[in-house]
Formats: sequence, structure tokens, C-alpha cells
Amino acid sequence: MLWKCAIMKGIKCGGKTMVYLFFALYGEAKPFIEKWKLKKQNQYTKYQVFERESFCCVVTGVGSMKMAIHTTHFLSSRNLQEEDIFCNVGIAGTKASHFDKGELYFIHKIHSKENGRDFYPELLYRQKYQEASLETFSKVVGKEEEIQEDLVDMEGAAFFETLHFFVKKKQIFLWKCVSDFLEGERVNPEELLKKHCEGLATFLEQFIGRKNEELEFLKKERRDLEEKLWKHLFCSETMRIQGKDLLHYAELSEKNVEAILQTYLRKEVKTKVEGKKYFEDLRNEILEF
Repeated sequence: MLWKCAIMKGIKCGGKTMVYLFFALYGEAKPFIEKWKLKKQNQYTKYQVFERESFCCVVTGVGSMKMAIHTTHFLSSRNLQEEDIFCNVGIAGTKASHFDKGELYFIHKIHSKENGRDFYPELLYRQKYQEASLETFSKVVGKEEEIQEDLVDMEGAAFFETLHFFVKKKQIFLWKCVSDFLEGERVNPEELLKKHCEGLATFLEQFIGRKNEELEFLKKERRDLEEKLWKHLFCSETMRIQGKDLLHYAELSEKNVEAILQTYLRKEVKTKVEGKKYFEDLRNEILEF
């Protein structure tokens, strides 16, 4: 019954931690698709999606509009978790001669040429890549263009702005590989990204490992706290089962479960009758009766 209520409210259920990588070009994504042996998901017809286990690559097409529209469509079809991370990986040009062609940079600032907005990803995790700023244009640009940031592309700002509607800033990452110096030279995105695939994949795999360890630790802490509450309220086995269902529903409803547990642990309970009363209060609070 609680599960049906959750579905009726449109609440998404928990699941495994995922790494989502978004690319403009298939050539950019190919090294990662091959590295993780990802399988094409044929239900997506307007853009390409490849997925296996904890890793997913999305190829949106070139330009801000395709990045925004296809990313929005894709994210709306998923059960997104607070522990998931979302990365835009791709090539970028530059006018600055001190940047090395073929090197990968972590983006710490994004400027949208289209609307003048600035975005600042949060660097919460240690990583080995040098940092650079990125300017996103709605067209292909040459050296004659006035550019105020280090690197230029056509998707970064749209990616960040779209993602921030769905998830927190701390979940959004961008890496760009210098492909050219805006002189019209031909580039091979697959070759450029191939040499960085192993290092970036290792970073993301380690990230997933740490996140899963943290989740397991938090789950154990939660289980211990729940058990403490059931004892505190003199709960029968039936009440414990009902209580677990209630807390699961609370989580699906995006309530602060730990705060609820702590609130009822602070109640003074001397008898089973008092425990049953507070258990009913707990039920009513979660179900909002």
C-alpha cells in the first residue's frame, strides 16, 4: 500500500550509484564505450545511449540545443540518485598558446556567450588534471572571435545549466581536451580522448567505489538507529515490519528519515502503551494524516 502511494506521488525509488558521461560526438564517447563494454540502448532513438552496470554514455549531438533537449529527455527517463555523478567530456579549442594540444583539463568555470551567465562546478574530489575555464558559443568560432575564457566549445554551458535543474552542483563535472587552436585544422576526437580514457575511467571507477563504501556505512548506521528506535518503543515484530515500511515510504517521499528517528528516540517511553502511542504518531507524521 505504501509502495503504491509512493508511485502515485511520482516519487522515484532508490538504486545503484551511476556515472553518466555526456558527449556531443560518438568519436568522443567511443573509447569509454569500448573500455566499459557498454551496450546500446535502442529505446532512445533521437540520440544514442550506451550502458552497462554502473556506467552510461549519452551521445547528444553537436550544439547547445541538442545537448539541452536530449539531456533533458534522457534525465527525465531515469531514476536519479543523490550519489550519481554526471560528466561532460569532449574536445575544445583555444587561442592560448600555453595550452597543450591533446591535454585534458578539468573545467572550474563556464561562461555562456549566448546569455552571459557564469557557472562554477564544485571541485570536491582530488583529481590529477590541470584546471581551465570554458566559454560556450552557439556557433563554430575562429581566432578572430573575441574570447574571454581559456577554452571554447558548443555544449558545456547548456550541459551544466540543464543538469543543475535535475541535480546538485556537486554532482556535475566537466573535462575538456584541447583539440585545436581555432585555425580550422581537422581533428580526430576519438584519438584525442583515447589517451585519456584509462586515467579518467580509473578516477570514475574509484569514485564509484568510494561512494558505494560510504553508502554501505550509512546504511549500517541507519539500520542500527532503526533497531534502537524499535526497542525504545517496545515494538512487536509486526510493528517493526510496519515501521520499516513506513521509513522506506518516508525516504521515497524525500523526508529527513534520520531526523524523524532522532525525534522519536528522544521521547520518554516507559510502557508498551506509550510506545504504541508514539508509534502511531510516527505513522501519522510520515503519512501526513
